[in-house]
Amino acid sequence: MKKIVSVLVGVSVFLGISGINLVVDTNFSHVEAAVVAQQDSSQKMPAKSKVKSSLINMTGKYDNVKPGRLYGTMISKEEKVIAGVSLGSSFESIIKSLGKPDKIDYIGNRISAVTYGGIYFSNFMGSEEMYMITVSNRDAVTARGVAVGDTLEKVYSLYGQPDTVSQDKDSWFYGRFMPMTDNVAGIRFVHDGNRVTKIIIL
Repeated sequence: MKKIVSVLVGVSVFLGISGINLVVDTNFSHVEAAVVAQQDSSQKMPAKSKVKSSLINMTGKYDNVKPGRLYGTMISKEEKVIAGVSLGSSFESIIKSLGKPDKIDYIGNRISAVTYGGIYFSNFMGSEEMYMITVSNRDAVTARGVAVGDTLEKVYSLYGQPDTVSQDKDSWFYGRFMPMTDNVAGIRFVHDGNRVTKIIIL
């Protein structure tokens, strides 16, 4: 029995490192959570709002759906742009467009992330293309005009009802996702119950 448990644990660790889909909370994938945690550890988080929005108990269109298929609304490539940089751009093109980053992170001799103020462009497992954009201050807005610090009412007026809301009610997601996997693509607005505290595009 101990050998079986050891094998299962080893397989789980391998899958996690390899980026292969695991059973997770569909609202935050393993990869997404890891990148956000890495960024949060090096940045000061904004103060939480004392006022709570009337939309705090918003539900998503596809909350509590069954796993095994994709749900949600496709977000166009044109929507996945921050500061003129499209999701999937190479780090070379990002630096050419925005200039010298405030910070460059490496995995081995490969760039894994670049930071410009409150904008964090990151890849996954040493890939050449940028996998995720995280905005943690008002340095940039989404294609529809939402910035960190904006109210949930503004998000709702521009994006409508979320495709899914996190179990803790602290993020709204718009896009396509497969429950219980890392298959997530779209825009997430993390909030404090009143205002947006982080924008994640993936």
